[in-house]
Amino acid sequence: MLIKELVLLTTDIAAVKKFYEELMGFPLIKETTQSVSFKTGNSILSFELTNSYLVPFYHVAFSIPNNKLNEALEWIEQRVPILIYLEKEQIADFKGWNAKAFYFHDAQQNILEFITHFDLHTNDENPFSASSVESICEIGIVTENVLATCEVIKTKYNIPYFEKGPFHNDFAVMGDSHGLFIISKTNRGWLPTQRPAEKFQVQVKIEVDGIDKELLFD
Repeated sequence: MLIKELVLLTTDIAAVKKFYEELMGFPLIKETTQSVSFKTGNSILSFELTNSYLVPFYHVAFSIPNNKLNEALEWIEQRVPILIYLEKEQIADFKGWNAKAFYFHDAQQNILEFITHFDLHTNDENPFSASSVESICEIGIVTENVLATCEVIKTKYNIPYFEKGPFHNDFAVMGDSHGLFIISKTNRGWLPTQRPAEKFQVQVKIEVDGIDKELLFD
């Protein structure tokens, strides 16, 4: 599964633009008074303005090359603090996924993640920069009923459960190493901060087996 575009909500377009374009260096590809879009590797990350009194909160992960994890961490550390994993580590080692990752916040306190899946066998010999990011590879989907949401995604959009798991009543993963839906029950803590998951609108355009599909979670 490839995540081609992700559309999230924000209460502050200016703060989003400053973070993703100026601080991170992602190319700005579209801007209006109500929305902004950035090129994040082979994906597009978009934000739309909401007048909600609550600040939308999401978890998003980006795929990076296998040989760039430490360099990427140093690059991010020059810009924002790294969020500590399990109270002691900067890098999370997901042995069951054959992947490693680290976390940080954006300007609206969304939990961002840079992750590398070693089964994908990707390398890059250029110095790490925003252009080293390969794509958006995860989006957190928050729901009251994890199993029911998963079944809709599976039957309606032909997206399988991730073969490496996990699959629980309050947390499940769907897709593959290229692109994953992280399905969380409302109020379950997100790694690495354990901030309770909150439900906000997510629009996502994906490609599955060569077919483009668009999903809306609200």
